[in-house]
Amino acid sequence: MKDAQTMSSSPKAASIDFERLSINLQQKLDSLQKDSLQLLTTVWKESQTPNDKVSALNNLAYYWERLGYVEMAANYYQKSAQVDSIAKNWKRAGDKLGLAFRIAGDSSLRSYFLENAISAYQNAKQLDTANLETQIDLASCYIDGYPNQPNLLMQGVMSLLDISRKDSLNIRANLILGRMSIVSGQYDKALNRLNIVTTHDPSNEEGFYYLGELYAVQGEKEKAKEAFNKCKKLTKNPTFAKDLDRIIQSL
Repeated sequence: MKDAQTMSSSPKAASIDFERLSINLQQKLDSLQKDSLQLLTTVWKESQTPNDKVSALNNLAYYWERLGYVEMAANYYQKSAQVDSIAKNWKRAGDKLGLAFRIAGDSSLRSYFLENAISAYQNAKQLDTANLETQIDLASCYIDGYPNQPNLLMQGVMSLLDISRKDSLNIRANLILGRMSIVSGQYDKALNRLNIVTTHDPSNEEGFYYLGELYAVQGEKEKAKEAFNKCKKLTKNPTFAKDLDRIIQSL
C-alpha cells in the first residue's frame, strides 16, 4: 500500500461533518438499515490492519451506495484510497466524488465534492500516467465545475486537446470537445468531432444528441431531426425520449 500523503491535491474546499451528515441521513432509514450501518462502522473503527480497514471502508461505501446516498459512499471510497493509495482506488473515489458534485443541490457540498474529485483524479493520474480515461475525467471536472472561470475551464479543454492529439479517435474526448465547440460557435470543428463519435461509436446517444443540436443551431432542420431521431432510438430513458419528441416537433 502506497502513502497517500505524497500525492498531489487541489485547493481544500470547506470541510463537511460526515459524522453529523450520517446521523441525519440515518433518521430516514429503518431499524435494520441503521443496525447494519452501525455494525459496518464498528468493524471499520476496530480494524487493526490496513487491509482490514480497506475492506471495511469499501463495505461501508458499498452499503451507503445501495441505500442511494452517493455522497456518503464517496466519502468512504476516498478514505479507502487514502489507506490503500493505488491508481484504481483513487480513480473509483474520483468517480464517486465527481457524481456527488454533479448531483449536489447545495453549493458548499458541490464545491467540496468537486475539489475532492479533482484531487482524487490528480492522485490517480500521478500513479498511472498512461490512463487516458482518468485524464478525461479530470478534464471534465474542470469543464463542468468551473464554467465561469476561464482559466480553469481552459485547463480542462487544453487537457482534452492534448488527449485528442495522442488518440484522435478517442470517443469521450471528441464528444466533450464537440459539445464545447458548439457552445463557442466553432461549428466546423464540432461537426468533425461529433462525426468521429457517431461513426466510430454508432450507439452513442449523446453524440447524436449534440449532432442534432449542432444542425439545429445552424438551421439545418432535416439533418437535426434525423440526428435527434437516431438519439431517440438509442435512449432507454422514456422521459428523455419524450423531450426529444418535443424538440423534433418544434423544428
